[in-house]
Amino acid sequence: MGLVRTRNVSLADYRKYLKYQGCKFIRTKGGHEFWGKPGLTRPITFSSHIDPVPEMSLRVIRKH
Repeated sequence: MGLVRTRNVSLADYRKYLKYQGCKFIRTKGGHEFWGKPGLTRPITFSSHIDPVPEMSLRVIRKH
């Protein structure tokens, strides 16, 4: 498994990426957005008030 470098991504670009991957917006609650698609065991959740999305959050979300 190779080392993949991640970087901070703007919220707009991240939302575009999720749509590209087939995810759909589910809801917003308490400053967090929930996205999902068939086959995921749990929704993808991230803070909608932190722009850009921190690199550490991207690493956690990538494991879905």
